[in-house]
Amino acid sequence: MKIFFLYSGPFGEQIINTISLGGLGDQVSGAYELRPEDILARDGGGQGPDSFFENPGSFIPADFPCTTADLLIVLGVHGQLSDLVPCIAGRLGARSVLYPIDDRDTIPEARKTISDELAGMGVHVEFPEPFCSLSRSMDPFIDEFLKFFGRPLLRVFRDAGSDRIHHVEVLRDTPCGSASCIAGKLAGVDTGDLDSLTRFCYDEQHNDEADNYCLAEMDPRHPLMQEAGDLFKDALFGGCGIPSTKDTILSILQQSGETAVEDLSEQVVGRSSGNGASGCITGRAFDLYLNELTEENQIIITSEGTVKLS
Repeated sequence: MKIFFLYSGPFGEQIINTISLGGLGDQVSGAYELRPEDILARDGGGQGPDSFFENPGSFIPADFPCTTADLLIVLGVHGQLSDLVPCIAGRLGARSVLYPIDDRDTIPEARKTISDELAGMGVHVEFPEPFCSLSRSMDPFIDEFLKFFGRPLLRVFRDAGSDRIHHVEVLRDTPCGSASCIAGKLAGVDTGDLDSLTRFCYDEQHNDEADNYCLAEMDPRHPLMQEAGDLFKDALFGGCGIPSTKDTILSILQQSGETAVEDLSEQVVGRSSGNGASGCITGRAFDLYLNELTEENQIIITSEGTVKLS
């Protein structure tokens, strides 16, 4: 598999470095930084037949590499430049596109149009939000990528006869590298104190002084970094054999039976870890887990807005 990166700024740079140094470096066929000031300045205000939005293909930079790729990964590119993505995918001969959204400024302005255009070219596209939420794909190239990077997957080793962590093996890293960064700090942490373990996860997830910090947007209105913290915490809990948020959802339904989604959310979102149970701090993570449990045929969401075990 050949991978090409279309990127902009520090966000793209950090992820490219993580992926290149984390096992896929020999599969990278190239990278190109796409900056709004280099592209839109040529548009002349969107007038005439060469308007960017009328003919984006004519705005592919002259120095764009002459190479090919199976998987195009778009990182941190401004949403106004998204119309270039199908043109560049075609130039590369790409079969799949990963277009993660970790910041509102990178949301494609014409997402459906881009999706339809890529589909018409026979190119599969996915828009994970955030990047580390992606754990599986039916697309062979994205699925191959997910063997190395995506939603964190950890294996935890404890000291003999103790609840303290000896070391953590990262089976799948986050694309930004934050999972490996946090995992390296977990030696000696007590897994028997779930509240402290949870606080450690979120504190480190939000630590912008770390070498590989989480790059997702942190905003109450768009809490992508907070969701990334939920995903890492549940990965760690899973590696420790501690019930995760998904386990808590299933446990509540086993005890209460059919429950309104809203009531279930109130019991899970914002719930601190303790007494063998785990919650999440974002409604985004709750919705993600609910969708996955539905796809896994473990629960059913009814037309009346209730949820029950399958």
